[in-house]
Amino acid sequence: MEMTITIDGTPVQAILSSISITKDLNGRSSQCSFDLALDPLAPSTFPTTEQEVIITNSITGTKIFRGFITSLTIDQKSIKLAVWTIGCIGLEFLLQNVSINRAWVGMTDRAIIQDAFTSVLPEVTTTSATVSQLLTSIDYTAKDQTLVEFVKQIAALSGADWFISCDKALVYYPSGSIVAPFAFGDHPNIG
Repeated sequence: MEMTITIDGTPVQAILSSISITKDLNGRSSQCSFDLALDPLAPSTFPTTEQEVIITNSITGTKIFRGFITSLTIDQKSIKLAVWTIGCIGLEFLLQNVSINRAWVGMTDRAIIQDAFTSVLPEVTTTSATVSQLLTSIDYTAKDQTLVEFVKQIAALSGADWFISCDKALVYYPSGSIVAPFAFGDHPNIG
């Protein structure tokens, strides 16, 4: 697969064999790491933490990973070559860095989530196309919670699961409602 990697919109050339992308089965906790060979005498090319990383399938244009640099390790190979190992976490990073203090009474989980994101993190969309309404009317108070803690608790109360897509959209859905793209059977495929 041909991939394009950008750091804050600037294309970079990663060492192909070093690229690793992982995520939980529910789509959350995405992580990525890759190595860059950089000239130690060209500091303008050095990445920094909290820069945005996007990895795209070059053929289809589909985003494979989107997140932020959280760790940098430098291994000096020679005077003119340093290998930087870049560690990233997915867009949940955005939710870890904002807090919410608010109360909601007699509202659905969908309405509460949309209101919370609109007030503290509007760059993540929560339109009706990406937030499945579970019609669970609840009372909820968020006191000094990070947005990620808030979403986890609301999802637990209403029996939902969630993740942030590469397009910065909250995908919120009933747990167990996503069907696997394969099936199990009593008769293996032989031949």
